[in-house]
Amino acid sequence: MDKFDEKVIGYDSIKETLRQIADVLKRPEAYKEKGVSMPRGLLMESAPGLGKSLMASILMEESGRKSFVFRRINEGNTFLGEMKDIFDVAKEEAPSILLLEDLNLYVESNSPYAPEWACLQACIDETSDADIFVIATTNDTRYMPQSLLRPGRFDYILNLNPPLGKTAENIVSYYLRDKNLAKDVQISDIVKAMPQVSCATLETVMNLAAINSGYRDHAHVQKEDIIDALLKVVYNLRKADCEEDPQEHQMIAVHEAAHAVVGEVLHSGSIGIITIRGSHGAIGGMESGFAVYAKSEEEFQDEIIKRIEREKMKAESFQPCGIFMKMNSLTDRKIIDELSKASTAGVPIFLLIRGICCIRPGIPGKTENIRVESIVGRFLEHSRIYAFGVGDDTDIYISSADMMTRNTRRRVEVAVPIYDPRLKQRILKMIKIMKQDNIQAQVLLSSGEYTTKKKREDNVNSQIYFLNEAKRLIKKEKTPKQTFLHQVKGIFFGNKKLRKK
Repeated sequence: MDKFDEKVIGYDSIKETLRQIADVLKRPEAYKEKGVSMPRGLLMESAPGLGKSLMASILMEESGRKSFVFRRINEGNTFLGEMKDIFDVAKEEAPSILLLEDLNLYVESNSPYAPEWACLQACIDETSDADIFVIATTNDTRYMPQSLLRPGRFDYILNLNPPLGKTAENIVSYYLRDKNLAKDVQISDIVKAMPQVSCATLETVMNLAAINSGYRDHAHVQKEDIIDALLKVVYNLRKADCEEDPQEHQMIAVHEAAHAVVGEVLHSGSIGIITIRGSHGAIGGMESGFAVYAKSEEEFQDEIIKRIEREKMKAESFQPCGIFMKMNSLTDRKIIDELSKASTAGVPIFLLIRGICCIRPGIPGKTENIRVESIVGRFLEHSRIYAFGVGDDTDIYISSADMMTRNTRRRVEVAVPIYDPRLKQRILKMIKIMKQDNIQAQVLLSSGEYTTKKKREDNVNSQIYFLNEAKRLIKKEKTPKQTFLHQVKGIFFGNKKLRKK
């Protein structure tokens, strides 16, 4: 076990990339003999508390190089000079490694043309002839200039996502390793109740749970100790609020209980926690996944653009990347522009658009990596699927929104992330079948005209395929068909056979 595995739980693919970088920095001559151009930089992006700084510190240690760390501490006019000075020191001590922490705090405005960005880019370029490897961490790359993100400045761009499933369970187990846990506490239930939170949050919750246990003189860390800690840290809620109207509490409780019943019927074991005091300003809520509440009219659009930009950065860093978008219409100019930029960077993009499409694929230097198809057949295709990435690392969303300005800017829309591995694989298979359709699919040419796809021996009609698949699953079902009311009654009163009238 190396230091990455010793100190970091999960993130196996990220750790493997960091090991590779460390080996190159530790044995540069061996790689130069093979004709390798030495990498110059690594950018790590994630929400706070996911371990960027920890992983960076391990990489610095494993590299065997003299290390320097730079942060923005003061708000004075000396910051740009201090940045230049640290690069000069690193150059003098080369071979060296320089960590720039929290790039998002370097610039006060959201402008990609801020002088701080220009200074940073100049510092990197002016030390290009020195053996300096730059590591940078940030919470957000949206407002960084694209020129700064290109290979040659940052050759590796890694995005860290909050831990899920077994990884999250392993992290919780790690933080509970020296705590006396009650036997009825299930780690999986804890993780289910706070999905998509940072490692730091998981640690804080477990520590507060232990404090609650000690304060109450419990022999073990009880379930109530963990729930109270979870409500306070993750949801910023109190367990009880006696100042409010008990009748209102009851009404909200019944409402949220109904949500829970439906969730349990549709997906058994999916509910993590139910509360009458919701987060994000809501009245109540339940957690069985992760919801993002838009704070502004532009946020939905911004989130889509951010994911397109991530794939673009992957392409520029020679990492596997790809975009699939299934929708009714594409008219949003900003999203079209970002798709064009991603295509220029080398991202393979497949757009399945039933109706209006305001982008022309196959134009050299602009949209040569974009393919647009339309499927119009027996059934009205009204579903929206947005997938970013390739293979098991694909982020998949099912959505109510088309990529039209009226949807992305002027309506309340939702894009739901798919975390269940089984569902992800099912949707990925559906995407594969739709791409193979050569019966109903029409291909959009760069001229703006549509043409039919070539027929082959194994022709695929995606709609007929899905229809037959649904029939097959119905035949496979062994249990008698139950109505929704039957299922609900079974939850409350047991699975007893109902007499026919």
